[in-house]
Amino acid sequence: YSTWSEDSYNTSPQGTCQEGYESHLCHKCSKGYAKSTSRTCSRCLPQALNILWAMTLIITVICGSVYMVKSSLAVTERPLRSVYLKIFLNYIQLVAIVSELEMNWPDLIINFLAVQAFIADAPQKVFSFDCLLDDGTGRPEISYAWIKLITVVSLPLILALGCLVFWIVFAIAKKNSGRGIRSYLHSEMVASIIIMWFLLHPTVFKYCVSMFNCIYSGEDSQGVSRYYLNEDVDIECYQSEHLKWALGMAVPGILVWGIGIPLSGMYILIKNRDNLADSDVQRKFGFLYFGYTSANYFWEIVITFRKIIVAALTIFLERIRLDFQLYILLLILAYSLLIQALRNPFSNAILNQLELRSILVTLTTVYVGCYYIDRSLTESPYSYFIFVVIVLINLYFLGYWVFHFVRNFLMERKEKKQLGRLQHVNDANLSE
Repeated sequence: YSTWSEDSYNTSPQGTCQEGYESHLCHKCSKGYAKSTSRTCSRCLPQALNILWAMTLIITVICGSVYMVKSSLAVTERPLRSVYLKIFLNYIQLVAIVSELEMNWPDLIINFLAVQAFIADAPQKVFSFDCLLDDGTGRPEISYAWIKLITVVSLPLILALGCLVFWIVFAIAKKNSGRGIRSYLHSEMVASIIIMWFLLHPTVFKYCVSMFNCIYSGEDSQGVSRYYLNEDVDIECYQSEHLKWALGMAVPGILVWGIGIPLSGMYILIKNRDNLADSDVQRKFGFLYFGYTSANYFWEIVITFRKIIVAALTIFLERIRLDFQLYILLLILAYSLLIQALRNPFSNAILNQLELRSILVTLTTVYVGCYYIDRSLTESPYSYFIFVVIVLINLYFLGYWVFHFVRNFLMERKEKKQLGRLQHVNDANLSE
């Protein structure tokens, strides 16, 4: 659970909630406001603009997903850009989790980490689901937290249905290509669902786990400790309403999607480990192992479980002391760094260095961040030095990643042009 003190920055000097905050410990957003971070509320955008942002986000996600699917289905020429992007997303997601640790981060560091967390949690940062549901007639009888939970848990099925419809329509439109509908469903649709589910996995797991993130608000008159759901502090944890939704919806979401998706991916890879070079296997499941060496074909699943453990750690170990939570997190990151250095699972040396540096930068950020466990040290002059260290090491990784991503992009374009010219010359010679 999270513990909010009475001097929370959501409370005014007069002891009342600041504008935009209400309810227990001033932790709930008032009507017309929505959470922009785990602790702050911002005024809602006009509904029309919020809907526009939502549509823009949907289109962006679709375009990004189409690119990933197209790259996965291109068996003959599969660019490494998708692997670079996966490494970057893994880094951003870890930083986003670190930024939500209940440490006394100074505002400078909170704002810096929030910029990176923005990318990892774009749906919540770009537009507000709460504002989107607010039609101006008042809050619904069912909490927005439960509406979002239903939506998030249903998303994998909705996306799978969307892939099914898309490839059926695509197959009908390409009926003269010589391939039947079953062929597209057996290959392209399977690949699309796998990619969509793995891209969606962090969001689904994180939100389902957040249904157990409760805030301690003190004891009642009978000496009983009271806890309230961080997502909606009007909901008391471990009471009938919370247990009904947490056990009936969040736990199945964690087991089926959070744990089930990576386990299914591992099963698929182990089952096909002797046929990974087969074109049909590459087309359907290449997203899971492309970019890794043959001996480390399962490494994408390892990375996925690392993110699961770290995300769960930030919730379930909050009942214990913060310093113990940080020690366990440091241990996990240090072990990940060691395994990465020993195995070098990527097929490209630069990719291995990128992954190694991403883990090292996250590890260093957490280690240096331990300085802020003590609230009294937050305003110390040394805190600015720590801020500079955190900013520099993260900027170093981002610069390193951008340099090699652009370099790889330019090299692939050059190689593609050279192959195109060579093919043109060969075609001209054959025609003569």
